Amino acid sequence: MSTISRTVHLLVMGRCARFTSLRRLSDIDYSKEKPTPWQLEHIQTRLIDTTPHFFRQRIDYTFYHRDVVLENQIIGRTIRGRDMMMHHFGFFSVMLKMACPHIEMECVDCHPQIEDGTVRLRWRIKYVSWLRLAFNPLLFRFNYRLKNLSWYDGYSVLDVDGNGDVYKMTVQKSRRDESYLLKGAENLKKTLEKAVVPKPASTVNSTKDESQKR
Repeated sequence: MSTISRTVHLLVMGRCARFTSLRRLSDIDYSKEKPTPWQLEHIQTRLIDTTPHFFRQRIDYTFYHRDVVLENQIIGRTIRGRDMMMHHFGFFSVMLKMACPHIEMECVDCHPQIEDGTVRLRWRIKYVSWLRLAFNPLLFRFNYRLKNLSWYDGYSVLDVDGNGDVYKMTVQKSRRDESYLLKGAENLKKTLEKAVVPKPASTVNSTKDESQKR
């Protein structure tokens, strides 16, 4: 029974894969339709593979529509067209590499949303600025630097059409990790409690002093 189920599964997957490839190669426009789950998974795989190379080499833009719209909410600017988007990201990549002697990018989380036909990517940029490097010579050590990198997170939403192309990309404002903020708040709370709450020993000593005076 398991062999039969596996055979049926492979046949279905093969037909779906052929259907997806035919949609891309045919002259019929499916841009008004929702993407298939396999098209979203394809975009997910490409993002996971290419995001870590953002500051190292030219990344893959072939799965973006030529008239893609980039809404960069971090700087409040909208870019139209794949070529303009490539120029936009290339410019920021060069400028950030000049401003930071060490900078890298990683994919924190990437998952497709079949309901709305999007792929959501959470990315993180780790870096060391020239100013930090000047005031902390230990950052010249590679192992020490990797453990003390500054960072911030960003969130991107990629809308995919029925042809399997990304027609819109929204880059949302960067935000600090919530766990980092909670940890900082807990440390601050503990510090305040130590500063405000009096020690029992001091209270006992003050009581003894008052009784001796009497």
